[in-house]
Amino acid sequence: MEKEVRGLTADLTDIRSRYDAAVKARNLGNEDDLIVKLCDLQAQICMTKRRNAVIDEECKRIRAENLKLSSDLAAQRQKLDKYKYQDTTEENRAIFRQGLLEAIAEIRKLYDEDTSKFRSEMESWYSKQVIEIRTSSRLAADASNTKNLDAEISKYRQLLEGEENRTHGRVISTASHSFDSGAQSSNYLIFPGFPSRYLKTVPVSGVHVRSSAMRRVTAANRMEGQRSAQGNVSILDVAPDGSSITIENTSVSHDEMIGEWRLRSFGGGRDVSFNFPRGFVLTPKSKVTVYARGKGVYAPPHSLVFEAEDSFATGGDVHTYLYNDENQVRTQPLYADQ
Repeated sequence: MEKEVRGLTADLTDIRSRYDAAVKARNLGNEDDLIVKLCDLQAQICMTKRRNAVIDEECKRIRAENLKLSSDLAAQRQKLDKYKYQDTTEENRAIFRQGLLEAIAEIRKLYDEDTSKFRSEMESWYSKQVIEIRTSSRLAADASNTKNLDAEISKYRQLLEGEENRTHGRVISTASHSFDSGAQSSNYLIFPGFPSRYLKTVPVSGVHVRSSAMRRVTAANRMEGQRSAQGNVSILDVAPDGSSITIENTSVSHDEMIGEWRLRSFGGGRDVSFNFPRGFVLTPKSKVTVYARGKGVYAPPHSLVFEAEDSFATGGDVHTYLYNDENQVRTQPLYADQ
């Protein structure tokens, strides 16, 4: 009995050692790869079955379509066999020929109608294009003429305003001397300096005006009212106290680039020049006032401040010029009498 137990124990030990060796030799990674391959094969099998089902459905559809085509073909053959045995006399041929000619005539009529419609549309489009081109050319010419007319009107207006101011000054100055010399002896005064058709008499009894005061009025009127320019930019106003100078663009349609232009005011022993900023634009019918330091606010493009000077030139003999960026005079001088 003991001998059998020892034998069984030895066998058990041998089996256990073999089992341990088999467990050690086992590769879990290979099992995972095999499982993955198995899953892939199962997926491919399912996909193949699905494709086979789709192919079977397509085959059924094709068979049904073939049956329908076969049926239609048989019906057409029956019709052909029916027409094969119809009468082919000259009368039937004439009827067929007449029908064919009518069909051709109808096709030609439709073609002519479409061609005529297309030709009319093309002619209409061409006429519109010609009119637009002519209108554009005329508008361009009108714009050029308008620009030239603006320049001419500006020049004539400057001449008229200058003449008006000069005449106004002469009238007031002459009137002041007449008041001093003849106010006590005459009830009426004739203003010299006017054309004969504009001569008027005005009552002067009880009026006493000094010549120096009238000259100051004349100077103020010239400083405030006279404008003169060679182009669209003009000097609109020069403050008598030298606090500001106003520039105006008289054009109604064109911008004026006055960047780097120079505004010069000299007289009374002073010569003051102000340069406009680069790129400064004066829009149509707009004004810009240049203030001396402390005399106004800086609010471009409507107002600028000349920080270098606390006033422009002042006095009785002050001249104001405007030069462009090429140092050419763009306005005639504004001046005041002594």
